[in-house]
Amino acid sequence: MQTIEYNRDTILLLYTAFLDEGLSLRRDISELSKDLYMPQLGGDPVSSDARDAFTHKLRGAPDSIVKRSLEHADNLIQTAHALKEVAKTYGYTEEHIEASFKSILPGLYKP
Repeated sequence: MQTIEYNRDTILLLYTAFLDEGLSLRRDISELSKDLYMPQLGGDPVSSDARDAFTHKLRGAPDSIVKRSLEHADNLIQTAHALKEVAKTYGYTEEHIEASFKSILPGLYKP
């Protein structure tokens, strides 16, 4: 397990970094996964079965690469929310936290 060191001066920056990375990763994975598949490489029956198996592992299986990547993005977002709660213990209000996200990443902020 990795630990994160923070203090009152860095907590909002860490919150913003984790939230931005998680949201960006989630958006990119969702967008890219639409076209993620294994093409059929030959005309034989094995190639067709292999295509289906690889595509399933990429995006259809319960432990697919896409689903595991989305879980990673969700973990980043959950870490951001935990850091947000810590920021509140330092005296930051929702307005401070929201303003920090807007000021650091103005184009990405969506309440």
